[in-house]
Amino acid sequence: MGNDRTDLWRDRVRAYFEREGFVSRTEEEVAAIVPVDLRHHEFDTFNPSAPFGARPVRTREVRAHSDALAPYYELTLSCRFDIEVLALTWLATHIEASRPQLVVDAGCGTGLALGFLAEAFPKVGFGAYDCSPLMAEICRARIERLGVQNVRGPYVAAHRERKPWLRRGTADLVVTKCAFDASHIAVIDFDAAPSPSLAREHFYGADPVARHWRMTLRSLAALLKFGGRYVSISPESPGIQDIIMGLAWRAGLEDEGVDGIAEMPPPRVEERAEDVAIMSLSGFTNWIQSYTNPLFTSETGIDPGDPRWVPAVEEARLLIEEINEYLARHWHRSRHRIVATQFRKRLQPPLLTT
Repeated sequence: MGNDRTDLWRDRVRAYFEREGFVSRTEEEVAAIVPVDLRHHEFDTFNPSAPFGARPVRTREVRAHSDALAPYYELTLSCRFDIEVLALTWLATHIEASRPQLVVDAGCGTGLALGFLAEAFPKVGFGAYDCSPLMAEICRARIERLGVQNVRGPYVAAHRERKPWLRRGTADLVVTKCAFDASHIAVIDFDAAPSPSLAREHFYGADPVARHWRMTLRSLAALLKFGGRYVSISPESPGIQDIIMGLAWRAGLEDEGVDGIAEMPPPRVEERAEDVAIMSLSGFTNWIQSYTNPLFTSETGIDPGDPRWVPAVEEARLLIEEINEYLARHWHRSRHRIVATQFRKRLQPPLLTT
């Protein structure tokens, strides 16, 4: 019966995506449309005076980037279309089983998922907000176009507009998607001990990124009723999840397990063999890092008639194939999945608030 319901929801998600014009695209198709600085944006988190040399990304930086990304946001999702289908299918089956009265979509983006859920569950109330005014505007337009009446918002986080529905202790379910890696705060090696002399309790309070995540989790937990659930949908990263679970406990959230949603495809090296050959013949021994070398340009002036050119291109082609074969062969040995990490708000507030 469960599988039948899952199949039904998957078909409904696909039909909704088709109706909304959200279709599968290749990485190459997306790259031809979306500016490269939006597809591979990295925030500057370096701060030598901060603990561990890093700082959290400021809200205004995330807002500015999200506003710039908003017109292209669904395009960037379309190259992992199947993962989006599976993630929304999982969420729909979860809501059907748990029957919440109020669901908060924290970080609703353009409302692609929110629109489907609001249509599918007309008796469930949905609240939504995002840090980006432009994302929220696109989401609001979608909700109005769909004609659903059970969505409050979307609002802009930290904005002065009144949010009468956004009160402490009212939500049955809070959902985030990639909340802890959407800001590109991949600056700490969580799989290693932060310092031999630094206890983990002190790490939670001293590290600026961990402190930022702790405040985020506390604000999400504050929205929940006691016994309500928080679900984080994101790529699996055991080291980061270990930190998140420790911080979640301090926010009054108990771990309820992890559900696998989708397997992520192995990464691929997409560089052209000719470009790699140019780097090699220009004296770069590490061609992957040469992109960041200010001496390298694509106009180095290598003569295709140079007798070294053809062998260099062939060698580069073989190297790229070898790397991609290795990635495909060894990818399954690690856990590379999209997962739903589930928490329940404890019936009593936590004693430890460090």
